[in-house]
Amino acid sequence: MEAESVDSQDGRKQKKHRSTIWREQLKKNNPQKYKQYLEKQKEHSKTNRQKLKSIRLKKNKTPEEEQVCKNILENLRMRQAKLRQRKKEKTETPIKVKIGSNKNTKSKPSTRKNVQTKREKWRVAKAKYRANTSNYKKRWVKEKDKNRKKTTKDDEKKMQLPKLKQKTEKSHDMIGYKTKQSLWNKASSVRQQLPTTPRKFVDLLTHIIKNTTPRKKDAIYEQLIQKEKKYASIFMRRNMAFTKDLLDRNTLRYLKSYDRKNIVRKALKNLKIQPRKTRKDKFSKTKENLVKSFFLRTARVLPQKRYTTKYGPGYSLQMTLTAAFKTFRDENPTIKLSFSKFISLKPKCVRLLTKNSVECVCLSYMF
Repeated sequence: MEAESVDSQDGRKQKKHRSTIWREQLKKNNPQKYKQYLEKQKEHSKTNRQKLKSIRLKKNKTPEEEQVCKNILENLRMRQAKLRQRKKEKTETPIKVKIGSNKNTKSKPSTRKNVQTKREKWRVAKAKYRANTSNYKKRWVKEKDKNRKKTTKDDEKKMQLPKLKQKTEKSHDMIGYKTKQSLWNKASSVRQQLPTTPRKFVDLLTHIIKNTTPRKKDAIYEQLIQKEKKYASIFMRRNMAFTKDLLDRNTLRYLKSYDRKNIVRKALKNLKIQPRKTRKDKFSKTKENLVKSFFLRTARVLPQKRYTTKYGPGYSLQMTLTAAFKTFRDENPTIKLSFSKFISLKPKCVRLLTKNSVECVCLSYMF
């Protein structure tokens, strides 16, 4: 049986395969035999699909099974490609254009009713499709969708990376010390070379800061005046209406400590916040000074140099706090004072009496 030549749409002559000619003749001459042939082909394809499914679901595949799987998949792809080509050739028919039609004419707007009917139709079609699909195909569709979403996310991240790098990445010059230990080591080595007197120390630092580069000056400004900028920028806007509830007393106190340009004070004048009313039974400063003088009077001066602090020379209390509180109450019966308030007013240079802190305070022993 020789192969026949057939004219294609491109004008080229293509040869028909012998098997196709045989099927066509079988279909014309003996339709029953042709039906049996189709059923055999269906069973054959079904067994192939089951075989493929069983091989693909295996975890540990042999090289022979992998080769079989590849061959079956390749045949299926080829058949699908041919089928698509045939469908494409059938649909590629010349478009009929109506005489007197205008391309610029707009299509009719779709109404709500039409949209609802379309959606209902799509929903029913989708439900039928899902009911007919097998579990294997559903799993394959999910995996494909998962991979598609993953690739899109990766692409988005790649697009955002250069923007993030521009914002977050700093130059090597602007990066400080990574650990506190390295900063402390460097500071301790520099501190040994700096002068000890306060005036020389300040003069040297101001001279260094004045003669630095603009970048270093900006870095110093950002590091030291960061908090001041943060809290001062709140009051820079003139038309902001602050209320008494929004500003707490502690926050105002904190803002005043960082207020070098009097921005906060000017804003507070506009707010007209009245000072807090003092209690009638408030402990006065004269009474506080009286308690402090009592501690210094009852305590004893420590002659050792190591006990001196910025608050003055060191003192050691010669009695317990409870005993000191009783003596103060006996000396001043009119003053109302609690034990906790009495302890809080103790000067920081006064040391408490403990069991282990037994030291000789005789001047004759020291000299």
